[in-house]
Amino acid sequence: MVSSAKLSWFGQRKVECSRALPPASSSSDPPSFPPLVQPTITQNKIKECACVSEKVEWEAIDQARTKLITKLECEREKLAADLGSARAQQSAAQAAAEESRARSVDLEAHVAQLCAALEVEMRGCRAKAAQIRRLETSLDDARDAGARREEERARFHYVLAPNGQTGSISRTVLASAPDSLLYKMYCGDWEYPRDENGRAIITCHPDRWASVLEHLTTGTVPTEPDSRLLDQARYWYLGRLVRGLEALYPGVVVLNDPDAEPI
Repeated sequence: MVSSAKLSWFGQRKVECSRALPPASSSSDPPSFPPLVQPTITQNKIKECACVSEKVEWEAIDQARTKLITKLECEREKLAADLGSARAQQSAAQAAAEESRARSVDLEAHVAQLCAALEVEMRGCRAKAAQIRRLETSLDDARDAGARREEERARFHYVLAPNGQTGSISRTVLASAPDSLLYKMYCGDWEYPRDENGRAIITCHPDRWASVLEHLTTGTVPTEPDSRLLDQARYWYLGRLVRGLEALYPGVVVLNDPDAEPI
């Protein structure tokens, strides 16, 4: 392979030879050429050719280096752009993470507030439930007290003055003799003596009071004469008992109907 330095040398020699040629004549004789001289290759020429070859090689290397540098610059710019994009994405991801953490903190605070509010509501509900239970208990107590009062009003409570004996009977028993003083006094609007517990004070012997209550309850009349019971029956205006007791005395006619007027 012929180097570029040698080709350059041959080109110079060709130019020199063309300059040495005689001018063209108009005759038909062939032109005469000077004899070719064998070029002398000296050490300087060899060095010059080597330098030219080395220069060409260095130029090629420089061009390759320039291309490589240009390519590396392009790669560096691309890598820098990719790195910038990655950093931007990382910054965006960090910002999103910070925002998520801040939102998580806010949500945790909101949940804590809701839990605290729920605890307050639960305490309020428990307090209201306890209050409702107390009110229900009070209502039950009031109902029981009302029922007891109704029962107390439905019964006639008394205490016997001679011996302090206490007892009670249904007011319907007193209502069996509506014209009697017992019914009018103790089942009406009359004021009558009471003890410290509100019981009526009855001034009557226990035995005769028992006979009066038995008569009001069953309608029976004693079979033996009892003048004191008769006086008590007259005091209470117990007409049936009065007539039944009077019939036990001689000269008194007793009819089948104890409420009928005697003949």
